[in-house]
Amino acid sequence: MRILAVSDIHSNMSCVNKLRAVESNRFDVAVVAGDMGNAIAQPLLQALSTFDCPVVYVYGNWDNELEYSAEFTPTAKLLHLEPIKVGELTFAGFSGCETHWGRNPIAQRTYEEVDDRHREIVRALRDAKENHQCVERAIDTAHEQKLLELQRKANDQQCSTYRDRLAALERQYEKKIDRAYKSVDRLERSRAFRAYQKDVLAADSDILPQNRSAMIKYLVDSSIDPGSVILVTHQRFAHINKFCPGTFMHLYGHLHGFKHSIFKGTHCVNVSVLDKLQGLLPKTVRDSHLDEIRNANAGT
Repeated sequence: MRILAVSDIHSNMSCVNKLRAVESNRFDVAVVAGDMGNAIAQPLLQALSTFDCPVVYVYGNWDNELEYSAEFTPTAKLLHLEPIKVGELTFAGFSGCETHWGRNPIAQRTYEEVDDRHREIVRALRDAKENHQCVERAIDTAHEQKLLELQRKANDQQCSTYRDRLAALERQYEKKIDRAYKSVDRLERSRAFRAYQKDVLAADSDILPQNRSAMIKYLVDSSIDPGSVILVTHQRFAHINKFCPGTFMHLYGHLHGFKHSIFKGTHCVNVSVLDKLQGLLPKTVRDSHLDEIRNANAGT
């Protein structure tokens, strides 16, 4: 089977178009291991779908606004706890990333449970922040009006101490902003908020194991042969042979570079090099000055 695998496009649609222009319809499946970019997910998957083969993908931290129920093209399928069979191989995985889980259902449920346990401080902090935003907007509006008035007087030569008055105005503005934030700051220093933060951190560390366990359970319950499984996640699946022994291949990204290693029979391939940048000097520069280096997209 011939697999086209890419990752970490980072909203760079030009590199995807370049890839499509130089490759023919010679693939059996296309795989995207996350970080497409919220804004270009649909055109990106549409471009890959023109290879006339199934497309499977997972979300990364750059895809944090994308819904898990979205259907971008008829042939593109999201890999999230539901394996997809292509030929003799089964593609399995989960979407999301520890740096930003986005709309990962397990993450959303976990955070909602934490918020529910600490509903009083969560509500109080939300109300305080909303009130602070209103107060800050009013302070900003008044400050801008005073700045305009001071500028007008300076232009009319009615203000000989413009710089001193401007500095005084800025100091007053900073003091008002600081006072406005005190209600929020007081809540963020409270024991209730520290307890809430502790629970959030605990939830952060539990989301990955929950996703991993759900995926493994599905594979085991489905009696899928590990030797025919290609795992796809955005981050590298740590200790893959401990949790999924005998897996044929693992495709991942996030680390921004190509690497192929084999550990206990499992091919681990980092495919996050499509949006690779390369430092180049303009032709007009004769000497190698670091401040003249420009980044160019080198593709792969």
